[in-house]
Amino acid sequence: MSRYQILRFFQSSPARFQNVSKGSVYPLVARLLDRGLIDSKMGEGPHGAPVYSLTDLGRAALRNWTRRLDKRDMLPLDALEQRVFSLAELPPTERITWVAEAKELILAKKAELQSHRERITSYAYGDIVYNADQERLDSKLTWLDRLLIEIARELGPKG
Repeated sequence: MSRYQILRFFQSSPARFQNVSKGSVYPLVARLLDRGLIDSKMGEGPHGAPVYSLTDLGRAALRNWTRRLDKRDMLPLDALEQRVFSLAELPPTERITWVAEAKELILAKKAELQSHRERITSYAYGDIVYNADQERLDSKLTWLDRLLIEIARELGPKG
């Protein structure tokens, strides 16, 4: 992959990546080169942009990273769930609006993920990751429904 292809991969991903720009990806590629984790070859085509691939050292580092499990990764911080703890600070009608907006955003993310299905599932075990992402989004929709029911109960019949 060229640096531009790496950048586009992150930018077009349905997953959220922090600070994805030339200013973050290009220095990362330079560091990987400096550390001997990737090498470059002149690419073909009109621009002849360098194409990068993993070195043996890079493959070893990738295998080590893959093997490393940490209990903190088993239940990662979810910004949506974190906001729920502060939801009581909003008036009840704003809480309902918040839940509706969150559900709209999740449905949009599901559609975005669907549009990337072919690319994601083309990787080894990609179908498993794709389905896990869909299940995670479905789970959020389910607990948001439960939250909406709880807010409605708090409002009571007068609403």
